[in-house]
Amino acid sequence: HAELSRRTIADLKDLVTQSPGACIEAASLFQTGSPAEGLNRLDGIFQLWAVLFQSLSDAASFHHFRLADVKVGDRSLPEILSGLSDLIRRLQEAVKSRDYVTVADLLEYEMAEIVPAWVQALEAVLARIASRHEPA
Repeated sequence: HAELSRRTIADLKDLVTQSPGACIEAASLFQTGSPAEGLNRLDGIFQLWAVLFQSLSDAASFHHFRLADVKVGDRSLPEILSGLSDLIRRLQEAVKSRDYVTVADLLEYEMAEIVPAWVQALEAVLARIASRHEPA
């Protein structure tokens, strides 16, 4: 199970690394008047982040560590999660009000800004998993 957990987090890291491209594509669809296609892409982005949240929780539980103990610089993983949750909430509000200019801006600029922290966070989780399974 440890290897499966490690592979899942590693695969998510790869997907997160590629997510700015998907965000820019979705933003472009909103900017060019194709909100239905943009919403379809946005749904895929939301699904990625939902899987990420669940996988991190599962990994912490399985490997017996607290997410709060995982640090990226001076920020804990829950602080990084909170920032992403806030961005997702703002995206959902903009979609609900059909403010596609804001949706595009959030995807193109703010989502791209958080990806490096998420890559570092996933690397920190992978290191935590590895350290819990090193031979004594």
